[in-house]
Amino acid sequence: ADRSVDFMEDLQFKDFTKAATYHLEATQKARDIPALIRKVFRVPPELLDIHSYKVLEVDLDRSKTRARVRMLTYYHALGDEASRDQAASNRSVEILLYWFRGADQKWTMELESSLR
Repeated sequence: ADRSVDFMEDLQFKDFTKAATYHLEATQKARDIPALIRKVFRVPPELLDIHSYKVLEVDLDRSKTRARVRMLTYYHALGDEASRDQAASNRSVEILLYWFRGADQKWTMELESSLR
């Protein structure tokens, strides 16, 4: 769960390069975190203001080599004065992050599965 919180913190502070490092090293440069943000949060990354997030549940498979972490993220869609005044600009989304433990015992995220 700690790496999931780290990942969300990287998104909160718009450190997309660091956020990509939770994926397999061989494909990190190909990760388009801003595009994934648009899909999940339905706002452009530059308008995403993550307020808070929390881990709701962690599930491990029987082999203890795969995990999924369910998180709840509260965010605000930034914009002009009219959109700031709308209650709909304050939103929340549940996200499932999928992880696997590699041969080096390090947990790695499957970003394609996690942020669809």
